Amino acid sequence: MQIQQVNRTDDEKIYLVVKNVNAVTATTGFGLRYVGGAAAEIVSTGGANAVFQTDATNGLAAGVAVEDIAVNAYGRVQAYGLVSVAYSFEADKTVGVTGVATSLLKTGGLAGSFTSTRVPEGLSTSLYKYAINMVTTNISGGLPLGSAFIRYL
Repeated sequence: MQIQQVNRTDDEKIYLVVKNVNAVTATTGFGLRYVGGAAAEIVSTGGANAVFQTDATNGLAAGVAVEDIAVNAYGRVQAYGLVSVAYSFEADKTVGVTGVATSLLKTGGLAGSFTSTRVPEGLSTSLYKYAINMVTTNISGGLPLGSAFIRYL
């Protein structure tokens, strides 16, 4: 665990190290979760194995990749603080900060990506691990990055 403390120019951030056991590279901005929530999954000895986060596995969220992590390689994910997240493109829309209903982010159509309109009442099912949109982002194709505050501890 690496902790960047608050100072005059940078926000507080907490980083963890995970091993990407996906079949593809975990790209910067994608959410990862620990392996072991499903009955068929086998946790690594060190407990650092991670795959892309899905809506059903938010309670196992580890963090958002802050660097590209190759298959079977170790890399850093951010588990707390301001971070750039990858927004999923399902349709042209604007992810805004107009209220709680549009500010709370959930897993997008592409595993590991994010989109808006997560139901606030659903936070208990994810063990109160959440991502909150911090800027208005227009999604009109591709996987644009946007700023979010995450609490995945």
